[in-house]
Amino acid sequence: MFHKYKSRVTRLENSLEIDQVEGYKKVIKEIREANDDFIKDKEFFYHMLEEFPPLKIIKSYHKTYPIELYPSGIMLDVRINSKPFKFLVDTGAQVSCIHEKHLSDEGMVASSKHLDIGDAFGTLNDMKLAYAKSASILNMKIENLPLLVIKNHPLLIGADGIIGWDILSLLDFELDLVNKEIKMIEKEKDIVNFPKSKFPLLLVYDLSKQVRVFGIDTGAKKSWIHERLIESNKLSLASSKNVRSRGINGMVKRRVLLVKDYQVIIDNHMVTFENIATGFTALLGDYELDGVLGRDILLSSKSLFLNSDGGFHLETY
Repeated sequence: MFHKYKSRVTRLENSLEIDQVEGYKKVIKEIREANDDFIKDKEFFYHMLEEFPPLKIIKSYHKTYPIELYPSGIMLDVRINSKPFKFLVDTGAQVSCIHEKHLSDEGMVASSKHLDIGDAFGTLNDMKLAYAKSASILNMKIENLPLLVIKNHPLLIGADGIIGWDILSLLDFELDLVNKEIKMIEKEKDIVNFPKSKFPLLLVYDLSKQVRVFGIDTGAKKSWIHERLIESNKLSLASSKNVRSRGINGMVKRRVLLVKDYQVIIDNHMVTFENIATGFTALLGDYELDGVLGRDILLSSKSLFLNSDGGFHLETY
């Protein structure tokens, strides 16, 4: 039997404040410790950055920027060393990237060192590191921007690179996939569901009234959950199957379970998933998330990433 994946977002008249849900303080402590461990584990990466001139960022006034939706993701016009490029907007990429064909461009400087980079399926790949002497991305003028160098890959069809969480986490912005725009914003909501993290983590709760930790990956077409939720929430299975998935490091074969339905509450909205798959969730070092939200839940709404105040908010149309 064919089980089609679906997700839908509905507004709730009443919902709990996330900091009043059981387990909130414990989860906040775990996330803080996981980030500390992640930074220690990635010390070699930060030492590599010391080879480069210091990063400098100047932010301009708030503004709205058009985006385009491609099968591969959300595309934005940027300038790297004064040249126009199209970059994917990918919150799931911890470090921004550029296609290797641009490594020889004027203004690009490569490091002699390499590092292993993982993707959403847990596979590793050896990648070079470089920096761009100048970049204009959204409302930021940047000098000495570190970039991973990515090889030819189907996920980059039509794109010259990726804007990752290292850049996006510095901004307060509204991502509107209906009107196809990104808007720089000022604080609008008092929410405490989006703690500072090296990978974007959203605190939600499910029908068990337990806090759950979900990543937000705008580079992923669909959402997925950790297998442990099946037992803890007594979820019903639709089927299991072998699938082939394409990550940034290539094709991966994996066995997944399909869950008939699962719901989470984000701020004042309920997200209902049908036939959602299980998948890899150790996206912050060894810290296992409860799941990852893909851009499917953002297609009919505005999403506010309030990084400076630790909040995330959905507004449905």
